[in-house]
Amino acid sequence: MSKLTGKLKQWLQHKAVKVSAIILLALIGLFLVLMTIAQLYVNAHKDTIIASIKQQLLTHIKGEVVLKDVSINIWRNFPKVNVILNDISVSDTVYHKPLIAIGELSSSVSLTDLLTKKTNIRFIKVKNALVHLFVDSTGYSNHYLLQLKKKDSTATGTPGKKVTISEVTLENVTAISENAIKNKHFEINFAQLHASISDKDTVVHITMSEKAKMRGLGFNLAKGYYLENKEITAKWKLLFHKQTHELSFPKTKVDIDGQALDLAGSFVLGDSAHSSFKLEIEANKILYKKTVGLLTASIQKKLLHVDLQKPVDVKATIAGSMAYKAIPLVDVEWHTQNNEFAIPLATFSTCTMSGRFFNEKEKNKPRTDDNSEITLSDFSADWGGVLLKGKNISITNLIQPSLVFNLTSACKLKALDDKFNSQTMRFLDGDADIALDYNGPLIADASLVQNLSCSLAVRNGVVLYEPKDLTFSQCNGQLFFSSNVLSSSGLSCNVGKTKINVALSGKDIAKLADVDPGKAVIQCAIFSPQFDISDFKNLFANKKTQVQRKKDLRRMAKTALAFDEILDKGNLQLDLKANSVVYNRFTATALVASILFRHNDWEIKQVNIQHADGTFKLSGNITEQSSNYHKANVNINLVNVNVRKLFYAFDNFGQNGITYQNLQGQLNTNANISLGLDNKGAIIDNSINGNLFFSLKNGALINFAPVQKIQKFVFQDRDLTNITFAELKDSLIIRDNEINIKRMEIQSSVATLYVEGLYSPKGNTDISIQVPINNFLEKREERHLQNRGVHVKTGASIYLRAKSGLKGDVKIGLDLFKKFRKNKGERTLRDSL
Repeated sequence: MSKLTGKLKQWLQHKAVKVSAIILLALIGLFLVLMTIAQLYVNAHKDTIIASIKQQLLTHIKGEVVLKDVSINIWRNFPKVNVILNDISVSDTVYHKPLIAIGELSSSVSLTDLLTKKTNIRFIKVKNALVHLFVDSTGYSNHYLLQLKKKDSTATGTPGKKVTISEVTLENVTAISENAIKNKHFEINFAQLHASISDKDTVVHITMSEKAKMRGLGFNLAKGYYLENKEITAKWKLLFHKQTHELSFPKTKVDIDGQALDLAGSFVLGDSAHSSFKLEIEANKILYKKTVGLLTASIQKKLLHVDLQKPVDVKATIAGSMAYKAIPLVDVEWHTQNNEFAIPLATFSTCTMSGRFFNEKEKNKPRTDDNSEITLSDFSADWGGVLLKGKNISITNLIQPSLVFNLTSACKLKALDDKFNSQTMRFLDGDADIALDYNGPLIADASLVQNLSCSLAVRNGVVLYEPKDLTFSQCNGQLFFSSNVLSSSGLSCNVGKTKINVALSGKDIAKLADVDPGKAVIQCAIFSPQFDISDFKNLFANKKTQVQRKKDLRRMAKTALAFDEILDKGNLQLDLKANSVVYNRFTATALVASILFRHNDWEIKQVNIQHADGTFKLSGNITEQSSNYHKANVNINLVNVNVRKLFYAFDNFGQNGITYQNLQGQLNTNANISLGLDNKGAIIDNSINGNLFFSLKNGALINFAPVQKIQKFVFQDRDLTNITFAELKDSLIIRDNEINIKRMEIQSSVATLYVEGLYSPKGNTDISIQVPINNFLEKREERHLQNRGVHVKTGASIYLRAKSGLKGDVKIGLDLFKKFRKNKGERTLRDSL
């Protein structure tokens, strides 16, 4: 090492080396002096330089130019010259509003490049800047500032130097383009941007990385902004075609609002009539709301009728002209699996589907909301146990949304119960197949049934009509709703022991949505081999308090409520046929009935049955007066009915004065009766009122104790255990279960009697029995029984009086002082007053 150092010292001692070193140091010193002089000169002449630069700008730019400060540093980036322009702006001459306002513009220029005609600016940096293009409401625009002034054709001299820029950096630069006439506004802020630029033939290549915030792309401010307030981070490869003025970029990974997606696009720049753009977006596993958030507020409002909770795969295209009032084409497609999908009517889980939003349903119409469409294809989902499948579901005309769908499902009836959420009908068990077709407005109330077609096939169903605790089991068959009409096919069920076949039909079902749902009418035709009335006695029971269903399951509450209303207040026309009818002791055959059920009201149009060897006809109405009281008004017609069987069937009509064991004969009756029924269908005490005309032929009174008591006074020698009659007929007035008997002739095998008065099961019985004395002078068994009339002269008579005793039994005694007839006269006079 010491030897090497010695040789170096020897070399430095040579004269040539010393001279060369002196010259080099002199040159360096001279260069430093010159650079120092140049820097001092620049600093000393800054105002002149600013004025010169400003003059150059004014020479080429149409507008007002402001340049507050210039900083030129020869030392900082040597051998490049560092130039910084501060607070530079170019403004229009009307509003004096800057087209360009830059806080700081810096660049570095090579000293050698300054000596050539081509100046290659390797780097330019812009900080805190605004670029603002505008057109005001009068049509005035500052776009003219972008056009350089034309050179004077008479000017001579060499052409100017060509300037190229290789790199650009932006920090906090905002670009705005707005047009008040066309109601457009585009704005973006570049927090950081770095671009490398290369010029190859007719194409400018730009490699750019950015972190920016898109304030919005407003093609029509009335509709809102696309990409409003979205953070954007990306690395771009841009191509600008000089001849076509097209700026484009291939598929690029972009982060928008925290969501990663691929974005490709192109912009044809120029005058607005010929300018256009196209953006293609593709994203996997992006949230639906995030995707919708890229669109305008107007479109978002429509698309948010639909919601998807989990990420989806999305492809979108936004393309169109930038011309005035031009609306871009928007085409968004998405696909998802096992997602949660919500619409106004319901929420679906494990949903798999493909969807699309398109704002040009018909190509020859404007791209407005009423020409927009949302479609769902290959849809499958679980609606709380109801597995739905469908194709070609669509929502069109987003101003007044219209929904079209076809859905099918195989499910348990219990799952439908949770969805339907009725307060009156409960689906407890069984299986169902559903087919739903809908074409109508997108609404969540009962009026949707106007456009809904539904097929419901039930197998082994169990349905509870909750207000009356009436259970229908073994339900099988199909129900159809179509075009405002209800119908059924092969519908059958059991109510208790009664098996019934049901045919349903209805019209004006849409009136479910009316203020008065009772206007809707459902017709129900029922056939039963054996109809047991006791299975339906709950129809008279108190209505059960409705149990409120879970609030989180009430998405279809309005629709369910309308069905509840029709069941509770609507009109149900019931036509019933049965081979046989039973109710406790009552049995009948060949039942034909027509009953109209209204709210709290039954109109019995007709009931015809074969009963007790005769014909039974009934009409009238039953009205619910309170929870435990139904008032019935009925017209009854009996033809040739076996009176013994009749009294047996109706349990002696709620009295024990005379029973089926005491009677025989064929009864014909016309009656108009009102009575009360309790919540079990039983007759309420003291509630029977009305008028009754009866005729009893071939009648007989058997072992009737009150008559047999007459033998204490008369007819001790005659058989009163089996008394036969000529035709027994009269008109009876019934008041509160008490029977007013008009004067009635009884031509019997024992005697001729005339009876009138009051029969009362309440202990108020008071009956006068007139026994003509000639009864004792003739032999009854030899006489042909024939009525003579109630007003015939009877001659001398014995009068008996039958009255209720203290123990409730009927006692008969002589009416020696004619008290009954006197009381009758007083009652008649009092009633006439």
